[in-house]
Amino acid sequence: MAAIIGDPQAPMPEFGDVDLDGFWRDFRDRAPVHLRAGLRTATVMVAVVLPRLMGHRRGLGGLSNDERDAVVQKAASLPLFSDLTEVAKLVACFAYFSDPVVQDAARGRL
Repeated sequence: MAAIIGDPQAPMPEFGDVDLDGFWRDFRDRAPVHLRAGLRTATVMVAVVLPRLMGHRRGLGGLSNDERDAVVQKAASLPLFSDLTEVAKLVACFAYFSDPVVQDAARGRL
């Protein structure tokens, strides 16, 4: 998810600094089955399969920020992968903006 969001500019917090426990609990319990399945598929394909197809020995989590960005950019430009990337972007934004601190920063309240 952090690779999808990228490096937000101040005052927006880093993705890793956002508390997403409540979001993921709600997502697991309330998101439609097809959205959960789509995110699982997107995660496997974009975070595990595509990096290896691009010659990396590790998945997305084991790459540098620049390498991760290159994989996500490539995914967004490939058939099938582009649709999966859109699913991941949608859920990543829902997750990121579920945090009140992010909402306040986006509204200029910080």
